[in-house]
Amino acid sequence: MAQSKTDAISTRIREWVQSRVRAMSPAYFSVVMATGILSVGSELNGWKASSSFFLAIALIFYISLLILYGWRWTQFASHMRTDWVHPERSFGFLTLVAATDVLAIRLNGTHEFWLMSVLTVFGLLSWMALLYLQFAYLIFENERPLAAIVNGSWLLAPVATQSLAIISALVAAHIGDEREWLLVASFAFWALGILFYLLFIVFILYRFFFSGVRREDLAPSYWINMGAMAIATVAGTHLASPELGSPFLHLIHSFVVALTVMMWAWGSFWIPLLLIMGGWKYRSWHSLFRYETGLWSVIFPLGMYAVSLSFISHFPGLSFLSLFAPVFLLIAIMAWCITLLLWVIATAQALKGLYQESA
Repeated sequence: MAQSKTDAISTRIREWVQSRVRAMSPAYFSVVMATGILSVGSELNGWKASSSFFLAIALIFYISLLILYGWRWTQFASHMRTDWVHPERSFGFLTLVAATDVLAIRLNGTHEFWLMSVLTVFGLLSWMALLYLQFAYLIFENERPLAAIVNGSWLLAPVATQSLAIISALVAAHIGDEREWLLVASFAFWALGILFYLLFIVFILYRFFFSGVRREDLAPSYWINMGAMAIATVAGTHLASPELGSPFLHLIHSFVVALTVMMWAWGSFWIPLLLIMGGWKYRSWHSLFRYETGLWSVIFPLGMYAVSLSFISHFPGLSFLSLFAPVFLLIAIMAWCITLLLWVIATAQALKGLYQESA
C-alpha cells in the first residue's frame, strides 16, 4: 500500500515536471540575465563575495536551462513552434543571447578567456539565428495587427544587440593590434541596437497611448523599456573609453559620449513612469505577491541601471552618479531575493497540492 502511494506521488511529480517544461516561457533565460548582472554590479562595487555567489548561481541556472530547453525542444517541439509563431512571446527567445553575453561580460578579466570566447561566439550565432528568423516571420507570416502583439519583450532585440556591442569591445582588448575591426563591429552593434530601440519604442508607445491598455496588458517585461537604455549606456561608455586607442572611435568620441548621456537620461525618465504603471496594475496587493516569470525581467533592468551608473560616472562632471550605483544594486538584489522566494513558495505549494491529491 505504501509502495503504491509512493509510486502514485512519483508519477504525479513526473507529470507535473513534464507539464512545467512543456509550458516553459521562452523568456526564462531572464533568470540568468538578472543573476548575472548582479554579479557584474557586485564586482564593480568591490563586493567580491556577492559577485562570486551570483556568478555561481547564474552558471547553474544557465546550464540547467540549456538542459531543460533541450528537453523541451526534443519532447515538446510543437509547443516550441507555437511560441515562435506568437510574436508577443517569441522575442523572449532572445534572452538566451543576452544571458550568454552577460556571463561572458562577467568572465572578462578572469583567467577564463577561452570560456568567454566560446560564450561570445555562441551568443553571436544565437543572435543571428533568432533575430533574422523572427524578422522573417513578421515579414512573411504574421497577419495580426501591431497593437495586438507588441509588448516590452520586443525590446529584447536591442538588449541582445547591445550585449554583443559590449562583449565585442571587451574581447577586442585581448587580441592586440588586430582589434580595430572588432571595435568597428562593436560600434555597429551599438548603433543597430539604438535603431531597434527607436523603432520598437514607437510601437510600444503607440499601444500605450491609442489602444486602451488594460491591467493585464502591463506585464513586468515593460521594465525592459528602461533596461534597454541602461545597457545601451553601458555599451556607449565602453566605446567612449580612451584606453581602447582606436582611431575610428577617437574620430566619433564626442558623438558617442553625447548620445550615451542622452540614452542614460531617457532610461532614467522611465523609472518613475514604470513605478506608476506598476502601482496602477497592482492596486490589489494580492496579485503583487504571486510568482510569474516576468518578474525576472524587472531585476535585470534595475541591475543594469546600477551598472550603467558605475560606468557613466567616469565621464567628466558625472562622478556624483557613482553614489547612486550601490543603491540601485541593493534594490535589484532585494528584488532578486523576493522573486526567488516567491518562486520557492509557488513550487512548494504546487508540490504540496500534488502530494495531497495523491494521498
